Amino acid sequence: MRLFTAIDIPPDTKAKMSALIARLRPLATLRWSPQENLHITTKFIGEVAAADVEQVEVSLAEVATQGIGSIPIDLTALDWLPSEPDARILHVAVSAPPSLDLLHQQTDAALVRLGIERETKPFRPHVTLARISPEVALQGLREEIDRLGRLAFDSFLATEFGLYESVAERDGSIYRRRAAFLLRDLSR
Repeated sequence: MRLFTAIDIPPDTKAKMSALIARLRPLATLRWSPQENLHITTKFIGEVAAADVEQVEVSLAEVATQGIGSIPIDLTALDWLPSEPDARILHVAVSAPPSLDLLHQQTDAALVRLGIERETKPFRPHVTLARISPEVALQGLREEIDRLGRLAFDSFLATEFGLYESVAERDGSIYRRRAAFLLRDLSR
């Protein structure tokens, strides 16, 4: 099964992002994220045999007890990854303290011990709104994003992260949370 770890986004924030997607969707034929799939990936794991999922969960539970604690998350602005004109993703940028990067690093290290490959790309936390095919015209979408200006997205406190499974469906993938891990603060 195809797995990843992520921080979920509060339902009201997902609804706001979904409304923005509905506004932008007519402007470009992209693979838009459904509301229930909006999240902040902290580690892409990839394919894991069903027999090994329990050990992944045990390792992630250990990461949660490392004292990272709750993580303040600011969803800051619409942006492109990589930057234009080579953009492949339209996303909402994430601003967070170093503890979010620490969560990513500790998750990566714990899973490497299970034989799961270490991340090779730099960690750039974001919420994917749409995936872009190279041949798609983006002019109308770019103009609307410029008209919108700097959008004020929400802030929230992430108190847990989850293990998710990506399940292929006819119209794309659906993400199902398999387990949640409370981020413990050892200083309390």
